[in-house]
Amino acid sequence: MHARFIIEISLKDYYTYSDYCTAEIIELDAFCGKCMSSGFKDRKSHFCSYCHGGKYKYKHTCKYCNGTGKMFVCPEIICDDCKGKGRVNLIKTDTICLPKDINETYNKFDVRIKDFYGCYGPSIFRVVDDDTFTHKGNTLYYTCNITQEEADNGVCKDIDIYGDIIHVYTRDCIQSYDKYVATGKGIRGGDLIITFRIVNPNLTVDNSYTELQRVE
Repeated sequence: MHARFIIEISLKDYYTYSDYCTAEIIELDAFCGKCMSSGFKDRKSHFCSYCHGGKYKYKHTCKYCNGTGKMFVCPEIICDDCKGKGRVNLIKTDTICLPKDINETYNKFDVRIKDFYGCYGPSIFRVVDDDTFTHKGNTLYYTCNITQEEADNGVCKDIDIYGDIIHVYTRDCIQSYDKYVATGKGIRGGDLIITFRIVNPNLTVDNSYTELQRVE
């Protein structure tokens, strides 16, 4: 069964697991209200006169409309929203209640969402990363900037994960883009992967520079 909705919540809401959160709900292949699903600004169907919108004639693709079901019309009257398809993806923001057993891995989300006609449809669930943390499953990824002195002598840092303060330290001599794991500090028992990046406070760059990333 194809999903009718994509429900997107922030990584912060997924991590903190609030009962209610703000979600962006994307209704897929929805009715285009601007052209009344006709695909045209005049809201007329413009069906092919040969196949009458059926797209096939005598079990073959209609040769007059190439299987579109519609006659050729001037491009100026094609609907700007749906580009002639008659269907669009609608986006709205709403407050939803998160089920207790939600798991992004399974992409099952039993939230009662109504479509244009007032009918309920199946949904899939998507978590959106932010500028501070990214994730894969229940594993969090974080880039921590450190000085050369910290890299040489070991790091002792407090990392704020959406209000949870995680105290981490290392005893090693660190090179830039070394990765470390804090087991069980990710999302609901997952891991936190920390990438250390050495920052030289005396180095000044501007927007004309491109920061190079290490290839692993």
